[in-house]
Amino acid sequence: MNLTEEKINDAINYEVEHENYVINIFPLTPDPKFVEFEKTEDMDILSGDEIGNYGYRIYDQNKDVIYEDLCCMGDDGACLENAKDEIRILIEEMSDE
Repeated sequence: MNLTEEKINDAINYEVEHENYVINIFPLTPDPKFVEFEKTEDMDILSGDEIGNYGYRIYDQNKDVIYEDLCCMGDDGACLENAKDEIRILIEEMSDE
């Protein structure tokens, strides 16, 4: 279900369609604290705001960014799962209105 795929520095930038939204997952240059966390797995190093190895943006049907997360994700799989969770929450919030 990939819409586009582009390899950047041995990492893949791609888009996936999910529930009428588009998720764009892309590689980032991580913060030094995130790199240290990956080596030591010491959660105390992180504040939660560090840029990870990957980030994502969610676009609506008008191609507007409606959500973005760049923090503390070590791989593209984490981005995809987090983005799907955000979309689920957005859909639930809209149905509650």
